[in-house]
Amino acid sequence: MRKKIIVAAACAGLAAVSAAACSSSDGGAETFAGTSTSLTSDTVHVHATGVLNDHGTIDLAGNSDKGTFVLNQGDVDVVHSKGLNTQHLDAATCVAEMTTAGTYTVIGGTRAYKGARGHGDFKIVFSGTMPRVNGTCANPNTTQPVSGRLAFHADGPLTMG
Repeated sequence: MRKKIIVAAACAGLAAVSAAACSSSDGGAETFAGTSTSLTSDTVHVHATGVLNDHGTIDLAGNSDKGTFVLNQGDVDVVHSKGLNTQHLDAATCVAEMTTAGTYTVIGGTRAYKGARGHGDFKIVFSGTMPRVNGTCANPNTTQPVSGRLAFHADGPLTMG
């Protein structure tokens, strides 16, 4: 559970949220959500519901404040805050949880989502089981978890053009 995972998750969540904000109608509320259990891939499959009804992927790699959500009907571009990060390790179960919460702004898109504008809040949670070393949980900042799950949720208003 490296910091890269959280930063990337934040970027992805924002991108996903912004994509959700981009809908084929004039505007309204949008929710975007996705999960991944891969510890080796930075790509997450996402679903948007509300004004937008679409699905696609987001690449969470990197530490930029910009992201692109790639949906079947077009791309959505967003900028997002770095977010507020919290971390907790349960010493009894060795489950570590890292949460990032922040805000995003939809700055445009392509094809069906050209002219999309919106904003909202996102929350990204990575939880992973850390290995035990000599009876103690390994440090989540320096050790890869043996299993994990990344989940994000974002919502806010979205308008088209």
